[in-house]
Amino acid sequence: MKLAATILICIVISLDGASIESQLFAEKFLVRFNYMTDSRTNNQQPSALKKSPSSMQTAIKDYQRDNGLVVTGDLSRETLELMSLPRCGNTRSDNIYDAIASKRRRRRRYAFSSTKWNSDFLTYRVSPFTNDLSKSQVLSAIEKGFKIWSDHSMLKFKRVEYKANLELSFYKGSHQDGYAFDGKGGVLAHAFYPRTGLIHFDDDELWSTSNNDILLSQVAAHEIGHGLGLKHSSDKNAIMYASYKYKGANFNIETDDRKGIEELYGCNPTKKCYKEGKPKKGDSCFSPKGLVRTSKNETKFMKDIDIGDLVQSENGFSKVIGWLHRDEEKLEKFFVLKNELGLNLKVTGEHLIAIEKDGQIQYQRAYETTKRDFLINIDEFGRKSRQKITEIDVIEEKGIYAPLTDDGTIVVDSNLASCYAVVNSHQIGHLVFTPLRWMSNWTSAFPLEHSAELITKYLGPVAEFLGMFS
Repeated sequence: MKLAATILICIVISLDGASIESQLFAEKFLVRFNYMTDSRTNNQQPSALKKSPSSMQTAIKDYQRDNGLVVTGDLSRETLELMSLPRCGNTRSDNIYDAIASKRRRRRRYAFSSTKWNSDFLTYRVSPFTNDLSKSQVLSAIEKGFKIWSDHSMLKFKRVEYKANLELSFYKGSHQDGYAFDGKGGVLAHAFYPRTGLIHFDDDELWSTSNNDILLSQVAAHEIGHGLGLKHSSDKNAIMYASYKYKGANFNIETDDRKGIEELYGCNPTKKCYKEGKPKKGDSCFSPKGLVRTSKNETKFMKDIDIGDLVQSENGFSKVIGWLHRDEEKLEKFFVLKNELGLNLKVTGEHLIAIEKDGQIQYQRAYETTKRDFLINIDEFGRKSRQKITEIDVIEEKGIYAPLTDDGTIVVDSNLASCYAVVNSHQIGHLVFTPLRWMSNWTSAFPLEHSAELITKYLGPVAEFLGMFS
């Protein structure tokens, strides 16, 4: 405690200007959490003077970067204060980039381990308990830690009294997992990534249901995040931030945490999704290279479709009556959804595509899909089957095309999709565009060649208004 107090009042400007005590403390910390290697022999004492200034500075920069601090390489007051806070015992590891962020050269704040659970339904058991709280208080705190993750993903959890997927335990000191606890203060808990399932809390801490000491539910939520496959975040507000700062009894996970858990296990359909790469409104088209079958037993590229063609749709063939969007020169981002048959559906993020849920065909935005969804495949004979999404990527291509058919659906690359994107509901979209289908049937003088502006300006807002009540 004397060392921590010394650090907190020490004013430091750079590594060279830091006190010996500060350097010793920082060196121990950086070695412990894998920012530096410990090259000492067993009988040597740690000494910052034995480390090269460049290696020490590199380690400090890495720590500052991982924790959302200003990256200077100096042992600043802010850096030392953060090092002195209680924290999770999981050590540093490399961050991972997702497909969209890496293409934009932007780094995720959240990161993944190399594994995840293969099921949406996981069991957990708590044993042994701490004596700081009653058994019911412990279980209530742990339950909240699980609930904030299930609220924002497809995961479901159940507490059991037998061997479970996730085993939560309270221990002191050495407890036979190779990562001994250090007593009160310092490391609060640690967890193993899937599919080991071990989550351990330091029972030398004084666990609490308020801010009097360490809030058990908040630490549990953090460690459960590790147990589900999330690593530490550089977002200071995230529940997966390595250092402990009391968030209040009504804490919840932040946007950064939600993005991470959704990427691993899919978005809870009752909640707003925070997927990376959500496109702006109006991007609602197919790739020019999408393949479409016609009633003449031909296969055409999307860009080669003609008004009047009968193209494959949900229930047979449907007439193309016009274009909702068509721009040969526009450079656009497309989601590439690959199914189990190896067929790729390329579509902009806002477009509605058909998926199977609970045995029914439903429509949702392309950007909302995950690897847990099933596309609706329709073969050349009209036979429907569900095919799981195996890969999701984002690419850029020139040209956007969105044909409108009589029945409002179209089969592209053997996958069923809606013709609509202005509203989340395929049914409402089809209802709102009924006047255009009537006009097309009344006269051939209304080919809908240049109707995109009309639809966006007049029918789009109507569809969005009706969508509020769906």
